[in-house]
Amino acid sequence: YAGSQKSSVHTQDCETPNQCQNSSFNFGTSKIVLTTKCCTTDLCNSGSFTGEKSTSLNDTQNGRKCFSCSATDCNSTVNCVGNEDRCIKAIVDSGGLKKMMKGCVTKNSCLGDFLTNMGYADVRCCKGNLCNGASAFTSTPLHILFNLKKILFFCN
Repeated sequence: YAGSQKSSVHTQDCETPNQCQNSSFNFGTSKIVLTTKCCTTDLCNSGSFTGEKSTSLNDTQNGRKCFSCSATDCNSTVNCVGNEDRCIKAIVDSGGLKKMMKGCVTKNSCLGDFLTNMGYADVRCCKGNLCNGASAFTSTPLHILFNLKKILFFCN
């Protein structure tokens, strides 16, 4: 979602095992929930995918708080929900313009090359309240949401 706007995107693709996982990215004014269904045989993804409610969709605050960005200000904070147990600070290259993204994510989103394969560069995750720092250079979270390269399922 972005504010009150909710949208779903369904894609079928071949992915590496580390990208076959449910994840949540909460940037305060926008949120991405990736719900995946994976299989291991040829053409096994030919059917439709209805998505399953997962813990990533839990909107209960969990006590963690991270910095988030709006416009050029990264002094805002967001309350993490569900299994979002890490803070993130990442730079996204969007059409040649580098943008800062900050917020809450699930632990599995920070592992390996998961975010790098989605178009993020210089990804830093940390565990602890407000550990992702307040400074930034520019940010437009909604614009970046639609530039992610590997969205498997986008919903709230």
